[in-house]
Amino acid sequence: MLKSKNILPINPQPCVRNSAHNAFMDAIITNEKAWGDLKADISLPYENIEQWSIVAENAIIKNTDDRFEVFHSPTVQEQKKYIFRKFNSFDELMLKINYQQFTSYWDSICIFVHDKIYEFDRFTNSHYFFGRFCNNDFFTKDGPIEREFNLVAKNHTKVWLKVTNYENVLTSSFSVDGIEWIEAHSSSITSDNEKYIGIAFALNDNVYYNWLSNNFIQIRYNKNEAFPIDYVTYLKQNSKPFVVHPFLKMNEESWEDICQYNLSFSELIQSSINSNKYIVMWLNEFYLPASKAYLKQISIHECLIYGYEKSNIYMMIISDGKPKCITADIDDVLCAWNNSDKSAPLFFLKYSPTYSLYNLDINHIYQELVAFLQCKNTSLLYTHLVAFEDGVFGIDVYHEFVNNRECFNHLLSDLRISYLLYEHNLIMKQRLEFLFTVISATPNAMNCINELVNRLVTNSLIAMRLTIKNFYKRTEATEKEILLYYTKIYNDEEILYQNLIDVILPYVDKTSL
Repeated sequence: MLKSKNILPINPQPCVRNSAHNAFMDAIITNEKAWGDLKADISLPYENIEQWSIVAENAIIKNTDDRFEVFHSPTVQEQKKYIFRKFNSFDELMLKINYQQFTSYWDSICIFVHDKIYEFDRFTNSHYFFGRFCNNDFFTKDGPIEREFNLVAKNHTKVWLKVTNYENVLTSSFSVDGIEWIEAHSSSITSDNEKYIGIAFALNDNVYYNWLSNNFIQIRYNKNEAFPIDYVTYLKQNSKPFVVHPFLKMNEESWEDICQYNLSFSELIQSSINSNKYIVMWLNEFYLPASKAYLKQISIHECLIYGYEKSNIYMMIISDGKPKCITADIDDVLCAWNNSDKSAPLFFLKYSPTYSLYNLDINHIYQELVAFLQCKNTSLLYTHLVAFEDGVFGIDVYHEFVNNRECFNHLLSDLRISYLLYEHNLIMKQRLEFLFTVISATPNAMNCINELVNRLVTNSLIAMRLTIKNFYKRTEATEKEILLYYTKIYNDEEILYQNLIDVILPYVDKTSL
């Protein structure tokens, strides 16, 4: 029996899901604690809210009673988001952090004290500030002196911060319950100017879209491989690429190694989840009651375990090509594990953005677009990280399906191909929506690009649905229709990518090409 309950956050509808490990990674890194419109939720229980001024730019800061909620779209670049009021000689601010989105390692919610309103957007230059990074470390800054604390409250989602002013002596404290306080730091302010105290929401919201935009451009097809179509230069599921993933830390263990820890199966799951680690393991879905394969057929696939509650395990499986969140009794999961391929390693994934901000790479996007049109094997550039990949690349993938009957038959018989081609265009649409918040184009170019990408998403969705229909009942008429749609997609993608190259080129650092 598992003790208590612990369910890690997960997105049940990941964006990138052409394969199980891509779906699992995306489900983890786009969970509600790391991605979405709500950035922060704080309470100021002893404050007169009418005394506070709000600066939000394109963000939205809502306040009700003693509560402030900060919203804005994750596609938008960093914006100024803070609130402030006057700070008297005998004064105190107490802040409760109800929710803080984990956007990147160094992002923070902090209290700052300053005497220059026009510099509030540069709160790190304040006389004093005190807050919590997204990685849960606390910090203070007194002029040029910075301090970090690995404090008791590190593992608490909800914490309290307090700054007290007693005749220009500032004292910062923290608490996990708002009752018992631990002093973090004390400092004097020499300025005699009128002072203000504020709360800054330094949350960078676009790191996921930076990553999404940098990847998933080049595609590859090889009819002789078990997984015939995939993205190229994307981080594959093996130890080296996972190590450099900007959002996930991974370790890989064999069952033989795990047995040396003398952990039972339930203890392994509980200890991993309690350490904020998701588990990817191979299970035989014949033994999982919520699976379509239950008691019908042997079906051994990767599954993502993300929580437990008493005797139930929370997991994500792939059912009919779609992610599906299910629960199963621990005994059924153990049986599914014992009857699977136990020689396969277990992967333990932890959401932990790197210390460095993950930046949008316009040069890389440009080079990938060019490589797509030139049908280059871009895996040759990354053989120090991933194995050499053979096959047909870029726009030539469509050429094979449209002009080679054997490849077209392969597309008709393997539904994963049509799904990836649809997903490939859907990601391009999301990429462009984000890119055009960073770069600009003429109205005519924008209209042309938007028309093309919307048509590609629509047509690739129709082509995928027709392929699924034909998979279950093949007809010559449906196959002709499928061929017609992929011919249109082939032509439109070629035009779209050339237009994108023209629009992006002025933003490319040509000295690095």
